[in-house]
Amino acid sequence: MRGGFSGREGDDDGEGRTGVSQGDIAVDPVQLARFINENGLAIDANLRNYRVMLDGILSPVDDWSGKKDVNPVGRRSVDSGSLDAEEISMVVSMLDELNPALRKQFLATTLDKCQGNQDKKSNAKLLSAFSSTLVLEMLDVANDAGREISPGLLALIQGFSGSELTGDSASASSPASREVRTLMAREQCENYVVPEYGALLQALGQSQTHLEPPIGFSLKEQEKSMDEHYLVNQVTCLILALMEETEDEEEYARYGQKLIDMALELPAVGNFALIEPISSMLSRHVENHSSPVMQGGAGDCLGRIEGREYLESIATLLPEASGKDKDLAVQALIARGAKAVSELLDFYCEEKGEQIKRKVDEYFWNYRVEALAEILRRLSGEKRDKVLLFLAIVKDLGVGGAAPLLRPVMTHHDESVRMSALKILLSVQDQDAVQYLRDMLHSSDETVDAVAMALAAEYKTAALVPDLVELFNYRCLG
Repeated sequence: MRGGFSGREGDDDGEGRTGVSQGDIAVDPVQLARFINENGLAIDANLRNYRVMLDGILSPVDDWSGKKDVNPVGRRSVDSGSLDAEEISMVVSMLDELNPALRKQFLATTLDKCQGNQDKKSNAKLLSAFSSTLVLEMLDVANDAGREISPGLLALIQGFSGSELTGDSASASSPASREVRTLMAREQCENYVVPEYGALLQALGQSQTHLEPPIGFSLKEQEKSMDEHYLVNQVTCLILALMEETEDEEEYARYGQKLIDMALELPAVGNFALIEPISSMLSRHVENHSSPVMQGGAGDCLGRIEGREYLESIATLLPEASGKDKDLAVQALIARGAKAVSELLDFYCEEKGEQIKRKVDEYFWNYRVEALAEILRRLSGEKRDKVLLFLAIVKDLGVGGAAPLLRPVMTHHDESVRMSALKILLSVQDQDAVQYLRDMLHSSDETVDAVAMALAAEYKTAALVPDLVELFNYRCLG
């Protein structure tokens, strides 16, 4: 194979270490990657040589027409006016074999070169040979470096599809090309360019004078598309699209791991909008996917984002969320069914907004048994105010057959808690509550028995009629 790297002595990195240099000696890209992996200290020199190789691959063909004696990298086929496919194949094979840490540095260099290259055709020719896995890793490199999303980066992603290389069936049919074209069609990215913005761009292209932004144009609104959330959304949507399309079980497993890595970061950056779509797709694959292996993989992924640790990470960030983000976070918890009862109970007790609390009220009704069990389990360990809020939820849901679990609360050290529990139990004519009220009627404290008489009348406690008659006779007739 002809390549831009060779096995002979290379450049010095400034500290006496040498990398692999350019030359005409044939080298296996797998061996080349192994050399780079084993000589990591020479990474600067190797990256410098790699940049030179990319300069040759990405240089426009027209620049070399009529210069058959000039060979920028290795033995490039300039006679035919085409890029050297062997050099591109070598780059891809070498990148596949590099260890992950080194591959990130080489992909970052590739991304820099492509973004700075004005020849879209050579960019697309190179990137269309990349596997979808390499495309994802390159986007991860941009994400990890905190690079802003720009129209140029979106154009680069579109370039992955090879759509500008008409007549090249090999590029157009590559996995990365098909999958990214599907994604771009699905997202309809052109819809983000509103007519007013399109007109502004056209005017800028035709005029040499300084243009003021039109009335109503908000720079802050445009900047929203460049923040970290937007990039995370784009990468996650790409992975979801690839998982929907792939029929390869190994690819599905790799995409699934990447999806979970992204999903686990979403709560930390306050990005709750994608949690539900991720869960929905995985649940659908668990139930309906034609491949048992992919069904199992989807189940493993789903278990990671429905586990207790992940639910707690969402709930922990709820107090800091506001507006739409808070609604999305609550909806993400509600979608997890009975597993999120504990987290939603805590949220309900802290939340002041009535509208969002009504959503949680409905959730408690849908999971009434689980909510009651969790409340009654936690009553003894909570502070007074939270216990009172818990009892208010129990009152709304109705204690029903769970009355025995509520009886111990009638001996709580706080009087308001005792009375709340007593009223709930009297509403179902619980015998222990009736006996507790009877004891109150016979108290030597007239204030206590007055409260007991009022409660007996309010809850129509027929079993206490003889006791009330006896008390009346004692008080009035002596």
